[in-house]
Amino acid sequence: MFDGFNGSSPYGLTLGKNGDLYGLCANGGLNFSGTMFEVSTNGVFKPFQTNGSYTSFFSFGGTNGSNPGRKLVLGNDGNFYGTAANGGSSSGNGTVFKITTNAVLTLLWSFNGTNGSQPFAGLTLGTDGIFYGTTAFGGSNYTGVNTGNGTVFRITTNGLLTTLAFFNGTNGSAPMSGLAQASDGNFYGTTSLGGTHNFGTVFQITTNGNLTTLISFDGTNGSSPSSGLTQGSDGSLYGTTAFSGATGTNFGTIFSITTNGILNTLVYLNGTNGRNAFSDMCMGRDGNLYGSMGDINARPLLDGNYGNFFRLVQQPVVSVGLTNHQTIVSWTSFTNGVYRVERKSSLADASWIPLATNMAISNITSFTNSFSNEAQYFYRVVLP
Repeated sequence: MFDGFNGSSPYGLTLGKNGDLYGLCANGGLNFSGTMFEVSTNGVFKPFQTNGSYTSFFSFGGTNGSNPGRKLVLGNDGNFYGTAANGGSSSGNGTVFKITTNAVLTLLWSFNGTNGSQPFAGLTLGTDGIFYGTTAFGGSNYTGVNTGNGTVFRITTNGLLTTLAFFNGTNGSAPMSGLAQASDGNFYGTTSLGGTHNFGTVFQITTNGNLTTLISFDGTNGSSPSSGLTQGSDGSLYGTTAFSGATGTNFGTIFSITTNGILNTLVYLNGTNGRNAFSDMCMGRDGNLYGSMGDINARPLLDGNYGNFFRLVQQPVVSVGLTNHQTIVSWTSFTNGVYRVERKSSLADASWIPLATNMAISNITSFTNSFSNEAQYFYRVVLP
């Protein structure tokens, strides 16, 4: 559908209040600086401008920003908000903009380098109605294009920008992703570089700018996290690193981290199950996390494919109860998920005994087991 004239390199979509989908193209358009477009859920492209063979919802042009980043955010006022990585009125360091559904754009902010540069990641709408974001470069040590370690900022709907934090290398550098607001009200994010080993960090920042580095990646537990974080139903934050030196494959990891900084490397990518994850994960209706990954060098994976989608199933939370001489094992699940209940009479036993394999039909599944002559049993639920 995209032919360069109406845009190229499209990012994610945002659902508008009218039920249509709105998105950004990082390139293409009249000025080859990116476009914004609208499309219905049945695939009807809705242009707002016509110029020969060119049709597009909106075309960026340099002074209002160039090369818009990631996806749009729908504000509480019904307008869309976003960032452009380049362009603006100050040496091309990028912009923050508001745009209405009838293509009226308002430039809210032009970065000047010292307060940030190249806001690649887009915006996050906080529960306070204010937008929060990161810039990949710029800040207190800015000396020119692509210099500086980046910033965290907030901006109101009328264009009042406050720089909340400056990265300095030690606390992180080059955040390529946006922020996630967790249930505790704080924001969490990643930097692709910096930290103790210069392999990137995970950080927490409060709404008043108190920044805490939660973890510095060291290569063995991953490196260069370019995607953002997503909070799971267990309260932990989930993310990916684009690379890793732990297994010598350098393909990256999937990890979880608690809000107080306890990191758990869940998966080491090996080329067969994927490599080089750069995009954010999202929470599905079934309570699992979904994402995509692809090789940065566009080489096929070990199975011959050039990328893949994945599902990360969160560990089931298991509870055991006793009633009427029966043991009832219940656990959190997702519809059509397959689970196996196992038990053993002593933790010192070498192996678990399978009892039943169930396909879940809701978010809670249970299995009933009658008492036996054993004094005790230990139960677990696994994904076979």
